Amino acid sequence: MKISKYLGKYNFIDYYTKPKGLWFFSIQEIESKLESDILFYKNKKKLDNSNFDDVYDEDDEESFDEGSEIDSYEFYKEYKESNPIDQNKNNIYITQGNIIDKESRKHIINSNNEVKNHYDLEKKFKNKTNEQQAKKTEELITKNESIIIFQPVFIYQNLITKPDALIKKGNQIKIVETKGTTTAKFVHYLDLFFQMNVIESQGYLKNLDFIYDYELCLIEYNFLNKNLVSLQTTPYINLSKAVSFPDFSKKGITSVNEITKIKNEIKKGIPYSENLEALKIKDLMYSNFNTLQSNIECSTSGQSKKKYTNAYEIVKKINEEFRIVITELEKHKRKLTDESVPIFEPSINDKSPIKNCDYFPIERKLYSLMGYNLYDYSCL
Repeated sequence: MKISKYLGKYNFIDYYTKPKGLWFFSIQEIESKLESDILFYKNKKKLDNSNFDDVYDEDDEESFDEGSEIDSYEFYKEYKESNPIDQNKNNIYITQGNIIDKESRKHIINSNNEVKNHYDLEKKFKNKTNEQQAKKTEELITKNESIIIFQPVFIYQNLITKPDALIKKGNQIKIVETKGTTTAKFVHYLDLFFQMNVIESQGYLKNLDFIYDYELCLIEYNFLNKNLVSLQTTPYINLSKAVSFPDFSKKGITSVNEITKIKNEIKKGIPYSENLEALKIKDLMYSNFNTLQSNIECSTSGQSKKKYTNAYEIVKKINEEFRIVITELEKHKRKLTDESVPIFEPSINDKSPIKNCDYFPIERKLYSLMGYNLYDYSCL
């Protein structure tokens, strides 16, 4: 395995969404170990003359809900980060991610057409070190009154982050993170919260007294021709694993266009309720929980009240334990060696309240082959 000098946002996200045995391993390493472990235990079951079909069903389908969109752009970025040379153009997610990457840059430029200066740090400084790229980022920010920087680099102590875009206008800085989904998801909060802690810790930025904002660039939920994609930005977030929609027929809404418009707003973090307010990413990151607490009080259903109460407790915990998490990740990283391999065993992170582990459907099959009681496991 290749161990990076710095901790990045994917390490931080993994702390909350992957079993500890998978931290710091690449997509390829995890998938390869999953495949080999399943093959090993399948063969072991057959040798033990077990009724294999009762334990493992090749046709077992995992059901997915509105929150389970596959984020091809995130796969693309994470793969590219661990494989800077081999871009694996035959992988469908890499292909889709590349399209979203290009279209999101066009969208960001068009949405900020008054900013004429654009700089693609990833492209122009491709062969430079992270430290050199971070220095170039500092130079671009401090020497330009307005600029859009794609893939700027920020390093603080043992942490590194590379947001998709930074937009500077005078004393205002906006960080835009692109996601290949139609929904502003809870897990995206982890992404931007990590970035805020690294970016706003930069000494040169503190001295310049900037005003910050944070947004997600998401796929617009609408109907387009094949291979076309429409994007939009949102400063809001959904603090749940999956979004739900009202019964439009009961509300007398029958127009497909109107229903699509409302669904798109809900997916972008705008509640379809007069009693509830949209949760702004920046407010939550700065521990301004007024809107979240108001939604708890104004919720008209027990389910909604419980959802916002749980979200408040989780976000508050994430905000308070940032340094503890970083220390835990660093400690775990120091134990790993070049010969370390992913370890699969049931964990509360397999089905965390923020996001199910990406590998959970396959993990579940592996755990059954390993002899874990799935009924007990589901209660974790």
